[in-house]
Amino acid sequence: MRWGCTMCFINRLLMCALVLVITMLTGCGDDVVGSKDVATSDMYADMHVWSFGENIILTTTDLKKGGSSSNTHVVLEGGDRLLVSLNTPLDAAGASGDLFDQVDAATAAHKVMDGGPEVAAGIPFLFSDVWVAVPYRARFDTAKVGDTFIVALERNDYADAPNSTVVLPESFAIVTPASGAEISRATGVVISWSPIQASTSINVKAVVTCSAATVETWSQTITVDTGNATIPATAFTTASGTCDINIVVDRYVQGTVDPNFGQGGGFRAHQSRFVSAKSSP
Repeated sequence: MRWGCTMCFINRLLMCALVLVITMLTGCGDDVVGSKDVATSDMYADMHVWSFGENIILTTTDLKKGGSSSNTHVVLEGGDRLLVSLNTPLDAAGASGDLFDQVDAATAAHKVMDGGPEVAAGIPFLFSDVWVAVPYRARFDTAKVGDTFIVALERNDYADAPNSTVVLPESFAIVTPASGAEISRATGVVISWSPIQASTSINVKAVVTCSAATVETWSQTITVDTGNATIPATAFTTASGTCDINIVVDRYVQGTVDPNFGQGGGFRAHQSRFVSAKSSP
């Protein structure tokens, strides 16, 4: 079975935060496999928590058969579920002994992640090197900085993976450049944000678009948040005239992945901010 390409609308508020794109192209040509044929020990889990400056938080999980480079995505079946909890985990050893029973009455703090590779819908994250496929997702409307997100994979025939966790980092705002400002490519462009959070990492990406045929990208990863980055004057060599420049600053922290995911995984929480300006010679 092939993971087909489709497009979908995402929440309007997230669209405003992203300032771009209402559709998503998933990874054409990728394969899917049912979870009944994949032991937890043969799964890799790619998990994220996303905040774009609003109270709405999006959590995403992509399960793969094999390691991180695998193109085979797992669709849950036979009662298998992905659950995400805010601060307090669901107790798999509760009175019923069944995590499913507890989450059936899901509250604002506990969500069943929906979607899946068969739906082939996801969220576009600006200026990624690739479009990010996020088969399973859930939304929280009341989450805040410092909250802990706990993703649990509950399974009927294989080992559960109940305890992958990450903490949402501090919010921030881009200070420079200002939205709509005109900045020169002839000199280094300083990007600054505040406040800093030294315990986090930062990924900064800028895309200059002059025409459909002239698109240039610059990026930098900062392992310790310093509150600023500089785009060098040599970053964009083919741009001419006045162009659009779009900048994303992504603050992230690493969480922990449940050891029952035998192929490993990653769990990151992001605070992402976006600014659009003009780039002149």
